[in-house]
Amino acid sequence: EAQRLARVGSWVWELDPERVTWSEEMCDIFGHDPALPAPTFQDVPRFFTAESWERVNAAVERTRQLGTPFQLDLEIIRTDGQQAFVTSRGEAQRDRAGRIVRLRGTVQDITERKQAEDSVRKAHLWVDMIVNSISDNFFGMDHEGRFTYFNKHAADQMRSLGKDPDALLGKVSWKEFPGM
Repeated sequence: EAQRLARVGSWVWELDPERVTWSEEMCDIFGHDPALPAPTFQDVPRFFTAESWERVNAAVERTRQLGTPFQLDLEIIRTDGQQAFVTSRGEAQRDRAGRIVRLRGTVQDITERKQAEDSVRKAHLWVDMIVNSISDNFFGMDHEGRFTYFNKHAADQMRSLGKDPDALLGKVSWKEFPGM
């Protein structure tokens, strides 16, 4: 129930003999029928974009060889063809002799978070475009009165006075910005 609520699936990969298990939520995240056997590691590339597969494959190989845990944000392709985003975590488990005998981990669906971040990024770009189209100086300040933003017109004017506009960021007043 906790996995379902958190949209987190878990997996275990026994290395010798090879056996993979996926939780129900893991199957749901990837759109895999839980009545079917879990995909083997050789079957898993079909669930990832090419770039994400390269990253996760390299991380898993490091974990298999060195025991190094990993955490990656990845883009996946569900069995229905829809793209989604996940955070994948994995770690090695060793036997009493110190040999790596299995890998285990979790995959959390972060698609909604990624979509929200993308919406915020687009909104920032839109506001930035509008503010930079203003032909007057425009400065942003935080709740403590520190400069946090200036538009292109203000930056160009500061540069024309021989000043580095980035030096203004974080300053509380013009008095801290010599020459202005």
